Parts: sequence; structure tokens; C-alpha cells
Amino acid sequence: MNGKLVVTEAGREVVHELLDAVTVVGKGPDADLTLRDATASARHFEVRRIDQGFKVVDLESKSGTKVNGKFTNQHLLAHGDVISVGGAKITFMGATAPAAPAAKQPPKTVIKESPKNAEGAPEPIYREPGPKRVRQKDNFAIWAGGIVAVGILFILVMQSTNDEGLVQYEDARRKSDTYNTADMKAALDIIEQISKNSDAYDRAQDLKERIQKDLAARRAADDLAKEEAVFDALTKKFHGLKAKDPVLERECTEFLAKAPTSSHVADVKRYKIAAQLGFDPEKRWADVRVEAAAAAQRTEFGTAFKTLSAFEETEGVKDILGDRIAALRRSMTTELELWVSGQTKKAQSLIEKGDRDGAKKIYEAIVAIGVEPMATTARSALNLLK
Repeated sequence: MNGKLVVTEAGREVVHELLDAVTVVGKGPDADLTLRDATASARHFEVRRIDQGFKVVDLESKSGTKVNGKFTNQHLLAHGDVISVGGAKITFMGATAPAAPAAKQPPKTVIKESPKNAEGAPEPIYREPGPKRVRQKDNFAIWAGGIVAVGILFILVMQSTNDEGLVQYEDARRKSDTYNTADMKAALDIIEQISKNSDAYDRAQDLKERIQKDLAARRAADDLAKEEAVFDALTKKFHGLKAKDPVLERECTEFLAKAPTSSHVADVKRYKIAAQLGFDPEKRWADVRVEAAAAAQRTEFGTAFKTLSAFEETEGVKDILGDRIAALRRSMTTELELWVSGQTKKAQSLIEKGDRDGAKKIYEAIVAIGVEPMATTARSALNLLK
């Protein structure tokens, strides 16, 4: 079971063979594979050889370990998986499980007793019973046949030796084994030159398929590294945002168009809206939620609902906070219904006592809040009192 780690970091590319049972990766002096990234821990993670293949295990690092863009503590590696530590990208190349053991061969039959002749005496097992003389004519035929067989074998060997396709295949294989992108592309060019009549053609096609898969995994790793770098730059700009930023808004739009399935989509949408507004909607939402809830507790429901509606109408806010705004509105509406129920009973009591003006003030307060259907009900009650 073979495996390699291809490190892409700060303009360098390093290939590390996974020969040991455990390979420690980090920036410390005792790491088997050393990283240069400032966020890497001395012993950041390790790759263990197990029955199923190779497994990456985070060693309680400070910045964490990502596999294919997601943080993980343990992960069974598959061919082409990308391990990320800050700006360093480590691509795993190799099998995910050991090869099946070779089938056992049945024991050979052992001759324990020599055959017997007609008289019961032992007969040698290396020749037929009885004397047999080889005639001179037969002897010549045997020699002639042997010479022909040797000649055919010699021709076949010479053809095989002189098959240029075999030489090209070996050259392509050696280049592909370096796991260097330029060498792997050169190997593909060599394979395209191998003749279909060559004995190496089928093997070359298998090698071509493997190289293409490796290059695809390498491209995916490069794309992920570029995506992470762009996201880090957007995050830095977002944290330094103090006013509307059309440049950040445009860059966020481009990121969402190029990487619609990225794990960072939700964050980038937030950055884009913040760039449009000039402030972080998440932070403003925290303040609005506290203000609205406090007003509702003081039974100042008109103020509470106006605060919530004004924030909700801000462009882009509904896209990322719509669910949370709706949940808070439902909660405040439930509190309002209980309050209106109590106020309605109080108004009816005042009417029975002849205080119609006091009842009108209660219904007018409910109408002023403007939340349906309570406002319509209160308006109808006012019409009856006129």
C-alpha cells in the first residue's frame, strides 16, 4: 500500500513518501514533514497507516486541520484529498486500502514410491520402461526443431527490445512517478506518441488514465487553494469595513459567481451586504433584537414593531436574516395578543361603567400599533362607540 503527500506552499512543491506507520506534519524540529506556514503548530497533524489505507488525525493544533475545505479531527484519506493548514495545501496521492493477499497455492504432489515393472522390480521414474534407441534421423529432426525455436525466440526478443513504444512507456512512467505537474504533462505527451501496434500501448493507456486523474486532483487542490486565498482576502476587508465599499461588493459578487458551491457562500453573502450597507448586518441585528424585545416588555409594542420593520426593509437584510426576523416577529405578536386581550377586557369594563372615553383611548392605542388583525378589531370597536 503506497501513499504520497504533495505539499504546495509559498511557491514550493515537495513530495513526501508515506513509508512509516505514522508521519507527523508540522513546523517543529521533530516533524517528519516540515511546514513553513505561520499558523501551523509544531506537531499539527499526523498521517497514520491503517488497514483501510491512510488516516489524517489532528494533534489538537491551534488553527485546526481542514480536509477538502472542512475542519476535521480524523478523516480516512482518499486519492486526491486536500489537507489545508493555513496557506499550505497537502494533496494525498495513493490507494485507500491495501491490496488483497495473494491466494495460497495448493501443495505439489510428492512421489513417494517408484513405479514397478512386470516382474515387480522398481522402475526409474525419469524414463519410460524398457530400452528405447533414438535413430539418427530423429536426432537430426530434434536438433533442427531446436534451432528454429531458438531463432524464433531471438526474433521475438529483438522485436521486443527494439519496440520504441516500450522505451516511450518507461520514459512516461518515470516522469509520472515524480508527481511534478510539468513532468506529468510531459508524460501524457509521450504516451500520445506510442503506436497502437506497440506491445506497450494498453499499459500506456492505463498509465494515461491514472495521470489524468492525478492532474485533475491537482487542479482541484489548486482551485481550492486559490478559493481559500480569495476568501481570506475578503474576510480581511470585511473586518476593516467602516463605510460602503463598492469594490468589496464587486469582489464578493465575483466569488459567488465562480464558486457557487463553496463552503464560504453564506459568509461571502454577508460580506456583500455589509459592503452595500457600510456596516455588518449581523452586528446591527443583535442591537435591533435587544431594542425590539425591550420595547415589547415595556408594552411599547408600536415602537418594537417599527424598529423591527425598519431594519427588515434595509436592502439585502432579508436575504440573510429573514428567518430570524420572522421568528422574533412571531414571538412579539404572541405577547401583543395577550396584551390586547387584557386591554379589550379593560375597555369593556369601562364601557359598562359608562366611561366610553376611557375605552376609546384603549382601542385607539391598539389601532396605533398597526398589527393585524388586532388593529382592525379595535377599529370596529371604535366605530361602535361613536
